[in-house]
Amino acid sequence: MERRPGRRLDGGTPEAEELAQLLRKLTAGMTVRELADRFDDGRTQWNEFRQGRKLIPSWLADNLVNELIPGHAQSLQRKRGKELLAAAEKASWRATRLARPPPPEFSARRPAGWEWP
Repeated sequence: MERRPGRRLDGGTPEAEELAQLLRKLTAGMTVRELADRFDDGRTQWNEFRQGRKLIPSWLADNLVNELIPGHAQSLQRKRGKELLAAAEKASWRATRLARPPPPEFSARRPAGWEWP
């Protein structure tokens, strides 16, 4: 089956895109259909993981490494993947926090006469 050219990364953070690049490297030569069949996740999910739009769950990343990486290299790949996943999760959390305005009770402007309880 002919593969479509790789789509651009769309992770929202550099950390998510770095994780997606590793995932693309690990799954090079496999279509999203093959990944969905082999690892019991949908094609849309795999497409989003490989583009960086969604972060791959750690259990699925472990299964991927177990299936696709030779025994002696598994621990190194697993460690690298966990580091990238942790960094991507942290960056995603930071980006989400920065995108939201603070709740009104934490606003920098306080009503006149307001004091801390």
